[in-house]
Amino acid sequence: MEHLERESKVLHARCSSINKENIELQMIIQEEEENTRLALEKFCVYRNKMKGHREAVLHAVSQMETQRELEEKRMLVWKLRQEKEQLREDLQNPKGNMLQMAKHETDALKREISERKTAIAERRQQLKKEFETHAELKKDIEVDELNIPLGLQSVSTS
Repeated sequence: MEHLERESKVLHARCSSINKENIELQMIIQEEEENTRLALEKFCVYRNKMKGHREAVLHAVSQMETQRELEEKRMLVWKLRQEKEQLREDLQNPKGNMLQMAKHETDALKREISERKTAIAERRQQLKKEFETHAELKKDIEVDELNIPLGLQSVSTS
């Protein structure tokens, strides 16, 4: 009986040590599962972060062209504003470049108009002279026709 009691205690001790081991192993399994879950979460976060980064890079690449165009347009606007200011100052100045250029252009146009008017007048004179010459020639032809005897007239016309 003592022997069975000792064996029973030993088996009991072994059973409790096996239970302890099982509990420890289950705790280790739970810790590993938790670590795996955390690692998967970190991996998912990293993957999402990289996906966002990849999208941001692709977006930046697509925006580079538009950004360059935007900068060019900004520079153009800046230049045009400066030019506008210069023109405004120039127009307020009575001896400004733009005013002088406008006067020169106006004078050139006036000269061109007067030159064309004189050319037109000359051509009218020329036409008038040609018309007078034409009228004289017509009269001469009529006079010549009247002076030709009737018999010769029919021969010359045929």
